[in-house]
Amino acid sequence: MLRPRKETSLYYPVYELAGDGAGMSMLEARLRISENVLADYALGRVDDSVALEELHTAIEKVMRALVPKSERFGWPELREQCHSLGLLPEPKMYALLTPDWGLSDVHAHAPDEVLATLARHRNRAKHEPQSAADGWLRTHWECVASIIETLAGRLGSAHDVQPISHDAHHGAD
Repeated sequence: MLRPRKETSLYYPVYELAGDGAGMSMLEARLRISENVLADYALGRVDDSVALEELHTAIEKVMRALVPKSERFGWPELREQCHSLGLLPEPKMYALLTPDWGLSDVHAHAPDEVLATLARHRNRAKHEPQSAADGWLRTHWECVASIIETLAGRLGSAHDVQPISHDAHHGAD
C-alpha cells in the first residue's frame, strides 16, 4: 500500500517515461518532471487539471520528437501520423499494459481514442478547471502513461521509423 511521505530518500517513477536511449537531454529532463507529477498524482497530491495538462504536454513532446516535420501538425494530425507510422501500441497489447486489463468494459478502447479523449478533457479543463474532476483521468491516467512510455521507448530508433500502409494498419484493428 502506498502512503504519502513529506520526504523520501529514494524515488522510483510510477512509469519510466524518460528512457536512457533517447539521446535528447532536454526532452529527457522534461519527461523526468512528468514522472514526478505522475507519482504525485498517483498519491493524490496533484489536482486532476494539473495532471491532464502534464500528460498532454508530455505526450505531445514525445510525438513531435518521433514524427518528422511535426511542427506543422495540429494535435489531430499528429495523432494520425503516430497511428500511420505504427508508433502507438496495438490495442490488444495496450489492454494488457493496464492494471485492470481484465475489465474489458473499462478499457475496451484503442490508444488513439484515449489520446483524443485526453485532448478533449484537457481543453475543457483549461476553461473550466473543475471539469477535470469528472473521474475520467482517475480511471485512465495509467492508460495515457503507458502510451507515453511506449512512445518514449521508440525515441532511440526514431530515425528508423517508416510509414506503414494505412490500409494494412486498419486491417489489424
